[in-house]
Amino acid sequence: MDTNITYNTNNKVDIGFYFNNRKKLSIGFLITGHGTFASGLYSAIKCLNGDYDNVEVVDFIPSDSINDYDKKLNKSLLDLSIYKKIIVLCDLFAGTPFNRVMINLVNNQEKYCVFGGVNLPITMEAIMAGETFTDIDVLIRYIKDIFKDTLIDGTEKLEEYLDSHC
Repeated sequence: MDTNITYNTNNKVDIGFYFNNRKKLSIGFLITGHGTFASGLYSAIKCLNGDYDNVEVVDFIPSDSINDYDKKLNKSLLDLSIYKKIIVLCDLFAGTPFNRVMINLVNNQEKYCVFGGVNLPITMEAIMAGETFTDIDVLIRYIKDIFKDTLIDGTEKLEEYLDSHC
């Protein structure tokens, strides 16, 4: 598949897919967060979409010291080092996992893109898009667009929901 990228009037990425030979992006994903957030998030993704070879998960559990977490983080980053770019998806901006990732990446910033505040829709869409896009910069812009669109106020959608389900 090749990807045809255009931008709509809101300056968001619109995707058109064409079946051709394409060069697959070499992207790895690291999911991390407090407690078992990361492994729980990835468990849900596996239930919905299956397993991915290019995804690593690092939990920061209460019994971990910073040193313990850094060891797990560095092992996963080493496992993902075969990829040209690594996208790190953290539970909270400026939380301990996010901060430790940032500290560990200081000397190799161009290889990484770090996001804080992820959830299931963002993470799942980012990983799936990583298999589809042919341009890393467009993929990162697309992920940023997803962040803006994943929180939905159900009360605003209630009438529409009732009309379609009742």
